[in-house]
Amino acid sequence: MSDSHSSHHVEKAPSQPQPHNSFFEGSQDARTARSTYLKMMVGIFFATTFIIFTIFPLFWGSIYKTPAHNLKGYLVDFDGGLVGQGVMAAMTAQPEAQKITWEVLPSSTFPGGPEEVGARVFDEEAWIAVVANPNASARLASAIANPDPSYDGSLAVTVFAVEARLESAYRGLLIPSTQARLIGVGRASSVQVMQSAVSSGVNVSAIVAASPQTLASPVGFTIRNLAPYDQQMAFGVTFIGLIFQMILAIFIVMGSMGAREKAGLTQRLQTGSMIMLRFATLFLAYFFLSLLYSLLAMGFGLEFGKKFGHAGFVIFWMLNWSNMLALGLAVEAVVLALPLPLVPFLIMLLIISNVAVVANPIEVLPHIYRYGYAMPFYNMSKGIRTILFATHNQVGMTFGILWAWIILSCITVPVFQILNRRRNASPSQKENTPAQDDKLQTDNA
Repeated sequence: MSDSHSSHHVEKAPSQPQPHNSFFEGSQDARTARSTYLKMMVGIFFATTFIIFTIFPLFWGSIYKTPAHNLKGYLVDFDGGLVGQGVMAAMTAQPEAQKITWEVLPSSTFPGGPEEVGARVFDEEAWIAVVANPNASARLASAIANPDPSYDGSLAVTVFAVEARLESAYRGLLIPSTQARLIGVGRASSVQVMQSAVSSGVNVSAIVAASPQTLASPVGFTIRNLAPYDQQMAFGVTFIGLIFQMILAIFIVMGSMGAREKAGLTQRLQTGSMIMLRFATLFLAYFFLSLLYSLLAMGFGLEFGKKFGHAGFVIFWMLNWSNMLALGLAVEAVVLALPLPLVPFLIMLLIISNVAVVANPIEVLPHIYRYGYAMPFYNMSKGIRTILFATHNQVGMTFGILWAWIILSCITVPVFQILNRRRNASPSQKENTPAQDDKLQTDNA
């Protein structure tokens, strides 16, 4: 029988030593730690400065003195009379002061008439077209000789453009420039018609009484917006949302790195198994994340049926999935190819190089930005606009570009994985071809 006064001794785990040192402590260990920290921070500061002056200018250059080049426009005279000739002359005057390079085409090029010109603009042969409509001069002459209360000068000229192709170009470059020229044509024609009527003895009072618009606005214009940008929420998925997708893609890549390390899979899995795990993780994760992202967009009122009907949402979802894969697999390849400290530089370059070619037409940017035709963001913006606004169909091209990126990464990721295995293996492991995965410089796996 044990003594009732005996006590039960419970051992306690040794407590962790509490931090007690000052940053400016004078011991040798403190000086070494302080020196190491400051050297690394100085290196990080200069590396960040390098990003500011080498990568950021890629974006600033895309908006600096824009447009650096003009957009392409068509001029077509179906009238053949004084009205058509005046419009053509006014639109091509002082070309150096314009934001559009006008190409004058004979009406015979378009056997389908003005509507065919509009169809060519819709198919993105040109950004805009100005058409002098058939018989514009004859109608004006008839309205002067025989005052017509129904005369409408705005039917003399038609402007074809596609706002949803890129709303910033439509609103900031195409319409303001064209509108200013055509307003000038209208004012000049008003003076000329009045002078001509007076000099030819036409009863101006009768025209003023019956059809004053014939003298006030003999030559006007009508803007035909072939695909209006009528969903303002689209900005969220054609620009800002693409940056969000990039961030989500990076989250999954970095999160899967931590999960593999925490689970010990980095050391356990064979090279083939590790490669398959990387692919399976990204393909599955992005499949469901892109669905949630697409549902969120639909929840905020985006309509997907204008071009493809009920299939529009599924196509939108698959585009988002493909885009996340293209971006995420590229980041996965970067993580395997580079030492961890260099990874942020390449990721920043990937983001900035994509963003720089989305806000403005590539045609108006310096020629260095022509690389944008092959970038995921640019093609995603084009494909999404087809779904949301029924613009010229770019969906097939978008899928082609995105899957080219995906296939390239599906080739490079295994190659970089094998190279990392060999680089990080010990001499004995290299001889025995081990079943351990690489462990990048610090945690670069």
